[in-house]
Amino acid sequence: MKTLLRLVLAVAGFALLIPAVVSAQGPGWLEDRSRAQGPGFRLGNLELHPGFGAEAGYDSNVFFEDSDGLRGPTGSAVFRLTPHLFISTLSDERRTEGEGQESNASAPMLEFSAGVSGQVYIFTEAEARNNVALGADLDLNINPKGRFGFQITDHFQRTVRPFTGRSSEQVRNFALSTNVASAIVHARSRGGVIQSSLGYGFRLHYFEGSAFQYANQLGHQVSADIHYRFLPNTSLFWDATADQTNFYNDGGPLNLSNNWRIRTRVGLNGVITPKLSATVAIGYSAAFVKSPLFDDFDTVIAHAGLKLRLTPTTTFAFGYDRENQTSIVGLYRIQDRGYLDFQWLLARSFLLGMNFWVAHMKFGNVLDATGMALEDRTDVFMQARLFAEYRFTDYLGLNASFAYFGDFTDFEYVVDTTMGPVTDPAGFNKIEAWLGLRVFY
Repeated sequence: MKTLLRLVLAVAGFALLIPAVVSAQGPGWLEDRSRAQGPGFRLGNLELHPGFGAEAGYDSNVFFEDSDGLRGPTGSAVFRLTPHLFISTLSDERRTEGEGQESNASAPMLEFSAGVSGQVYIFTEAEARNNVALGADLDLNINPKGRFGFQITDHFQRTVRPFTGRSSEQVRNFALSTNVASAIVHARSRGGVIQSSLGYGFRLHYFEGSAFQYANQLGHQVSADIHYRFLPNTSLFWDATADQTNFYNDGGPLNLSNNWRIRTRVGLNGVITPKLSATVAIGYSAAFVKSPLFDDFDTVIAHAGLKLRLTPTTTFAFGYDRENQTSIVGLYRIQDRGYLDFQWLLARSFLLGMNFWVAHMKFGNVLDATGMALEDRTDVFMQARLFAEYRFTDYLGLNASFAYFGDFTDFEYVVDTTMGPVTDPAGFNKIEAWLGLRVFY
């Protein structure tokens, strides 16, 4: 049991940061559907947008390992093939302009979009498994511009790239499948001054690898928000969520507990000048834990951000946020994060972007299966990304990206080896670079 505990601490240490890294694992254009869609094919009242991308890249540290660790960083060339297919109701541009325009361009009663994508990864490093990531989503919005409406969404994602070190032969399968389904009722006053919504979501997280299955979970979330617009482009808002998390695999080497989590904020979102806008919010987050081994916990949460539109096609944004986030080790982490974001579009053909953020993360108490407290952990995590794309036509583009990831922490794993237990630093540095060509229509 002691050996297994050390194994899981080693493989789970970076799993604490899974949300930060998984969000950066795929090609950037899949995160923004407007970048992934070209002119499209019209099929009656629907649009079809197929696409395919081929990229070659290099990963300097496939398994997020420290240079002073047991093995040290392992680099690999990587090839990524990304087919995707999106379908949706007609865009506003197609409904009101060009061939096939509708004579009545009033707001539609139904908006629909769906998509599916795949990412085939091929590594030259033998220990990194070739695999296929998947993504699928559905969004059905009934009467979206009316006083009362209803929305159904579903989002599925399967990620496959490594997110932690090779501490054992048991750690070979890094696949994580996540599905979130939700239903939302929204309403607005006759003039749109007041808008509100009430929703319910069900989520499932499933790790395929046996070393991570102790963290498999399902959850329920109820959400609500209300916005009051008192100027043309300025509004006060309140939002809140109540979230229940259930871990459905018992008997793992780390102690986890079902819990309830609440979060609420009030804030202001508005335009200061024609070129400057701001969002500020402050709130409260707390968790109520079922197991008597854990204490309930709470904290203040906050957000402050400015966005500057330097030109009609150039934006710069920066800000700070503080969040209480769920974690598969220690049940939670308090994250204080600062960020910068820049985007420049030239002649609708060349896109240049940069985003950077750095965060201080303080984790909750980590307990082993017997309830004994283990070593505390704090991290400073950094991510920087530069990306560019040149579009030769409306459907053909050349893209490139360069990214850095770094984790700075004094935390060390304890790993059993044939020579006995040894320490292995948890920090790492990692660089990724990609160059590719994609066709999208």
